[in-house]
Amino acid sequence: MIEPVNTQDFTSQPERRKPDQFEHVKFRIDGGVARMTLNRPDHNLLNEAMLREIAGGITHAGESDDVKLIVLDSACKVFCGGIDIGEYTSQRVFQMLDAFHAAFAGMLEVGKPVVCVVNGPAIGGGAELAAFGDLVIATPKARFAQPEISIGIFPPLASTILPFLVGPKIALELVLTGRKRNSSKR
Repeated sequence: MIEPVNTQDFTSQPERRKPDQFEHVKFRIDGGVARMTLNRPDHNLLNEAMLREIAGGITHAGESDDVKLIVLDSACKVFCGGIDIGEYTSQRVFQMLDAFHAAFAGMLEVGKPVVCVVNGPAIGGGAELAAFGDLVIATPKARFAQPEISIGIFPPLASTILPFLVGPKIALELVLTGRKRNSSKR
């Protein structure tokens, strides 16, 4: 006899928190706009909790009939400094990848436009976060970089989406050199 297996014994789903419980993302709805402000000083480094809050906020805004637009911005001088590599360990890699996927898939799948307001450096995963918005508003302080090549890896999400957004030559420049690029250069 084959004994049935309860999949919940072997998998875990992180608890979905409500926006008023978020620690790293300020969430508010005002006049049809859901504003999600990244707020993890000093550099808004993406850890698992913050990525889950981004995903949860987008899902919440997407399910709200009152919301017509989602705005993602920053409370810091840096829009987003990328992945918190201190949390990106071999023991946590699958949880981080799942949270990363949830946030980015949420941005792609939500039925409402997502506008990213980049008011400072957007580095690595932060540049990818901006790239996945439907529209990016870059202030004069915005800088974009994919520095992963400097540690011997390439940014898989940026490698696939950047050629469509900025053209193949600029995408290659960003991915292969790791240099920062001002928002005003094209």
